[in-house]
Amino acid sequence: MTSQKYLDLLKENRLNSLAYYSSGNHSKASCIYATIVSTQEIKHPTSSRADAMLTFYVSDPSIPMGSASVCLFEQDIGKLDFVKEADIIIIQDFNLKLFNGKRQISMNRFTKYATFVINPLNLTCNKNYEITPVDKNIISLLEQYLKECKESMTADSTIRLPSRRPLLETCEIDENESKFFDYIGEVTNVHMEDNRATLSLTDYTLNPLPIRSYVEENIVAKEYIINCTVWDSLVNECKDLQPGNYVSLRNCVKKDHNPLEFSIRCKDNENKVLLLKIEEDNPCLQKLIERKKSYTAPKSLKKISYDDYPLSTEIYKVPRKFTSIKDIKLEKKPRKFQTQARVINYEPKDVEKWIRGWCDKCFVSSAAGIPCRKCNENTKPIYSVSIFLKDHTDEEIRVEAFGKSAEDLFFEIPAGLVLTDETLKEKLRKLITLATEGNFFEFALHSVEYKNGLVYQFMRTRFIYEVNESSGSEADESAEEDELYDEEEDELDDEEEE
Repeated sequence: MTSQKYLDLLKENRLNSLAYYSSGNHSKASCIYATIVSTQEIKHPTSSRADAMLTFYVSDPSIPMGSASVCLFEQDIGKLDFVKEADIIIIQDFNLKLFNGKRQISMNRFTKYATFVINPLNLTCNKNYEITPVDKNIISLLEQYLKECKESMTADSTIRLPSRRPLLETCEIDENESKFFDYIGEVTNVHMEDNRATLSLTDYTLNPLPIRSYVEENIVAKEYIINCTVWDSLVNECKDLQPGNYVSLRNCVKKDHNPLEFSIRCKDNENKVLLLKIEEDNPCLQKLIERKKSYTAPKSLKKISYDDYPLSTEIYKVPRKFTSIKDIKLEKKPRKFQTQARVINYEPKDVEKWIRGWCDKCFVSSAAGIPCRKCNENTKPIYSVSIFLKDHTDEEIRVEAFGKSAEDLFFEIPAGLVLTDETLKEKLRKLITLATEGNFFEFALHSVEYKNGLVYQFMRTRFIYEVNESSGSEADESAEEDELYDEEEDELDDEEEE
């Protein structure tokens, strides 16, 4: 095979492969040959760094599915433009440094290097580099090896680039512990605002916490959608994006209140490419394209605007990280949680029976309108209803809406008026009907010890039920969902490779 011929030729000329330098403890090296597989954005000189800097990644037959990091410093920033993806490069007299636990090739102003454009072969070099017959033989074999790789490339044969941030799929984000990550997806919707943009994206893997505000359009179900909020100067790069475009997003950060929504920001002095539109023939899209081809939209998919859905929830005060119902039930001590789930059932079925009488003196309940059975004093009306939730883990949980927390949950419908006001009673019936139609809502819960176990109650959660009225009567139901939280100032992960 060409790869073995290449390695044998290096050995004959007492030259070492990339694998030799990547795994060893060598501080200096003489010469390497490699192909450039990826380049990052050029970084301009700063107050702490006099030279311009370019980080790029190289590979050779000794690490066919891997790559090595190269850091090049130049006084003349124009010379960094010579480094292009898919070119072959020769590097002489460089250093090896330990960076993030891995060997990095460090090139300074004394390093000699030459790049070769394939088909037709064209040489660009610094320091008056002179190509030798050995160089020509090695480059010829390396070119033949690259041609064979291109012809036999499969979806799983793309070269992996080293990074401190993982490249995550939608289905991996919630379980992965990394706060910062990279993401590749297809744009399904672009919503522009004054100072930000919201991208609805899919990579055709499942989102365990589906986005309630996504508009389904008989293309992709909401279970496959994830939202990214774009800030700062990156907003301008979203203006030309259209549904069906593919994007690569770098240095994404999870939102604290929901790990399955994320954002990207750009500092004023940032010169990295964080949002890049990519073409369908890009090798990094191969797995996504395969999933897209096998994806079939459910026949029952309807065009529903969740922004216009008349029922939502609001959690006030301190936002918390979302916890699945499965993990909530595993916690054996009283705690507070925030979760996202569907309402699948409730008891009692008759909303009139949700109202009970409560005695603050004796701490006992009775049927509504009946004096306390202990002290015979009048009771006050309160809510007492059990609501059953189910989330993406397919786990169910029974949550009690009782007393003050229930008064908050149904805050526009006071318990004291439900039995006497037919309009409010009908509004309560419509609210619970809307709540059980299968949409996801955010809820804050807390567990409390009761007898021999834990019971769960709602806390700091409100149902927001909005109805447009016309001439004193109810018209078509619609609502505009408010932002539950202000966007936090998440800091980008600094990735200076010096």
